[in-house]
Amino acid sequence: MTRLRASTRAKRGALLEVVRKCGLIAPACRSVGVTRRTVYNWLADPAYRAQFEDARQECIERLEAETVRRARDGVVRVKYHNGQPIIDPRTGKPFTERVYSDRLLIFLLRALRPEKYRDKAPAPAPDVKGRLIRLVAVDDKGQPIGEREAAL
Repeated sequence: MTRLRASTRAKRGALLEVVRKCGLIAPACRSVGVTRRTVYNWLADPAYRAQFEDARQECIERLEAETVRRARDGVVRVKYHNGQPIIDPRTGKPFTERVYSDRLLIFLLRALRPEKYRDKAPAPAPDVKGRLIRLVAVDDKGQPIGEREAAL
């Protein structure tokens, strides 16, 4: 491995810290002042790639934990009417409500139990190309008056 300048080592470390927080390369590049190409060159180093993947995994786990918290505990939101917060006349403070996210719960369940909660897509039509079928023409009384084979 080649020796890195102190400034490069500092930028690589700073990039990992930003990736731990946001998980995305572009904002991390802007924050540290390097190009995406530079980061991809750094990722050619297996040791740095491992550190980068660890940083991304930390970000993902933190986002998952926040998703679970919001789905389970909800978030407190101020109630508004005509663009103004509704004030409780007894306390002088804005009314609040706890809002839960059914959508987050659905995403979590689909991720944790995909076999049970995945979208149910219709089964694909069987491949019948090239098969022969028998067509039968019938009269008004349902009696056969002719037949022929046709390919699907």
